[in-house]
Amino acid sequence: MSEIPGIPNTDKKRIVIIGGGFAGIQMAKSLRKSPYQIVLIDKNNYHQFHPLFYQVATSGLEPSTIVG
Repeated sequence: MSEIPGIPNTDKKRIVIIGGGFAGIQMAKSLRKSPYQIVLIDKNNYHQFHPLFYQVATSGLEPSTIVG
């Protein structure tokens, strides 16, 4: 497979799920132990831990640590 930034290269076949709402997340979770590489794509990230935003704003945490 060709290299795509942010997606690990693997010999597994890839399943791409478009949309990270409840259905997309549930589908990705149900395929977790499948023999495929699961890629979830969504333009919005609704799965963040909002109480820690202030720590990211004050450079206490990296943004990637509060994203689920």
